[in-house]
Parts: sequence; structure tokens; C-alpha cells
Amino acid sequence: GGSGWRRGGPRETKPEGCRTIWVGWTDRKPEEEEISEFFKDCGVVTEVRVSDHHVRGYFAHVQFEDTHCVDEAMKKQGEIFLDRRIQLDYAYMDKVATNPKIEANAPGRILRCKPKSVKPPNGHTLWLGDLSIDATEQDVIDLFEPCGKIEMICLKVNQLRNGHFGHVKFFDTEAVDKAAELAGTILKGVPIRMDYAEDKPLEAYRSGKDKVTPVTTRPPDCLTVWIGGLPDEISEDQVRKLFERCGDIKEIRLDASKRSGARFCHVEFVTGEAVDRAVKLSGESLGGSKVRVDFAENRRR
Repeated sequence: GGSGWRRGGPRETKPEGCRTIWVGWTDRKPEEEEISEFFKDCGVVTEVRVSDHHVRGYFAHVQFEDTHCVDEAMKKQGEIFLDRRIQLDYAYMDKVATNPKIEANAPGRILRCKPKSVKPPNGHTLWLGDLSIDATEQDVIDLFEPCGKIEMICLKVNQLRNGHFGHVKFFDTEAVDKAAELAGTILKGVPIRMDYAEDKPLEAYRSGKDKVTPVTTRPPDCLTVWIGGLPDEISEDQVRKLFERCGDIKEIRLDASKRSGARFCHVEFVTGEAVDRAVKLSGESLGGSKVRVDFAENRRR
């Protein structure tokens, strides 16, 4: 199919030992019981994970107790489930693990991996999916290096524990456009899937993870932060209100870019600890604008 996203029958052989299948698409979110009931003749369903809502509806990953159940389940290809003709496929990460070469060069690969949503205005964040279990945050940083400076990266292990997903946040919205061009790039044998995501403060990514990796560490002796993305009518008082909780402020200098007129400012603190706290406020709202905060040293090149 030319769409690249339509899943027909499995044209390939079953990945060795595969116990999980992809089931799609349904108009409403299926209950776990409905899925187990549909596959009850095939064997015991050990886990069901239903997706969030997508443009095309919902899909699910269904895990069986052994790989023979998958053979039975695949025979239900094209049957009616929740008023739709059901499409079944072997779970993507299983296919990649068994036959990376075929998946890496599958027709429609790039289209399958490209963002499906519209980039939020002035967005700085990309969602990454289908990352190899062997890929590290550093591998992702290296891949995106040419696109622009990364503010934060956060990868988590997926529920099947055979891959990663996560977010990467850039300092400049243009960097997101360049990075999205790399959708479908093979990293550690697996094509990376991407989508646009809403910008959130760094703290928001911490749930279920000990640390979010701000990609830069404070340069020695750095006592000043650079703040970008400010609204036009920003006042020194507003900046002070947001940042004084980080520590004693020595000076605030408001400025505007000569090229674009965009407002930015520098805040000089008395201690380095205050600077570390300040950069964590990147993504916070100030005068209705989401601000970006970086160590000033990094902005002098």
C-alpha cells in the first residue's frame, strides 16, 4: 500500500519466539476483556496494552503465553472486531530484533517514522519512539548534534522492555525542524520514529526516572544564565519574580537580538548553585511565554 502505514496481512515470517502481536485500528478504545474474549480460542492472553488515541483510532499490543498462540491469533486477520475489519501484525520490535535488515529497508519506512501530528507553534520538543534497546542517550545526542543545541533528553524503557522511547528538547525551534528530517534514520539497527510534542518544564519528564539529563553542565565559574523566548513587553521585575527563588541575584540585563528583535536577558547570580537551579526553570511560563534558560557561557560562540 502506498500509505506506508496500512498494515495488511503479515507478509513476512513470524519473528522467532514472537509472543506479541499488533492489533488495529478501532474507533473506540477497546477494553482488555474485549480483546481477551476475541482471542480466547487462540490461547492465554498474558498482557494487553492499548494505545492512546491516534488520528486513525486505537491500536493494542497483545501478548500471549507462548508463540504458538500467535500462530492461532494471526488466523483471525480480517475478522470483525468492534465493527471494524481487524488488522494484525507481529509486534514491531520483535520483527526488528529478528530481522533488522528487512525492517530497516522496508518500503514506507520513512513515511512510517515521520511525525504524524502538526508541530506546536514555536515548539522545541520531539517525541522519539521505536528506539533500539541498545541505543543510549549519548547516541541520540550524537545523531542530533548537527541540528542544533539540545537542552534535555529523556529516554525510558518501553513496556515490552525491548526498546526505548522518550523526548528530546532543543533550545531553538528551528532545530526541531531539522531533527524531524532525520525520522527513519537507522540507529543501532532500528529506524527512529518521531512526532512533535508539547513543550514542558524539565521537571515534567522526571516521573519514573531518577534523572533527566540536561545536556550541558555548568561551566566552571559560570554565575550568569541566558534567558530566551521572552515576550516583547517583559519587565525586569517579572524576570526577578521568577528567578529570585533560585538564589541572590546580582544583576539583570534585558536585551534584544539585533537580527530578529527577539527579547532575551542575562541574570547574574551570586552563587553557582543558584545558576544550577535557574537552568532547571527552562520551559516555565513568563508573561505567557515559555522561556528557555541556558548557561550564559554557552551562548557566547
